[in-house]
Amino acid sequence: MRIANPVTRAAAGSRLGRRFGSLTVLHFEGRKSGRRYAVPVMAYDFNGAPVVFTDAGWAANFADAAPVRVRRGGRTRAGVARVADPRAAADGLRAVLETLRNPRGVGLAIDKGHVATDAELNAVRSMICLDLD
Repeated sequence: MRIANPVTRAAAGSRLGRRFGSLTVLHFEGRKSGRRYAVPVMAYDFNGAPVVFTDAGWAANFADAAPVRVRRGGRTRAGVARVADPRAAADGLRAVLETLRNPRGVGLAIDKGHVATDAELNAVRSMICLDLD
C-alpha cells in the first residue's frame, strides 16, 4: 500500500480520477491523535448519497459524525461522515453488491450462489455515510 495509496490519491485528485467514477480520497483528522489522513477508497451510491465500505480501523474516526473532505473526479467537497447503523450497513452493502459484476469490487469473496446474511455482511464491512455540501 505504500506505493499504491500515493498513486491512487494522485489519480483521484486529478482529472484522470473522472475516468474512475468511484475512486475517492477521504481527508480527515484522527479523533484522538489529530493526525491528518488521506485515505483512497471506492465510494458507491446508496439511497442517493455516497457511501464507503471498509474493514479498516480508521472507520472508528467516524463513530460519531466527523468533518471530512472528499476528493472525487477532480473535485473536492466538504461534509460530514459517520458510521452507519449495522442494519443500514447490511442493506447498503447488499444493494451495492447487486450493482457490481463481482463482489471483489468491494473486496469480498462470496461463493457463487451464496446469499450473505446481515450478520456476515456486518462482520466484514462497516459502511461510512458521506453527507456532502
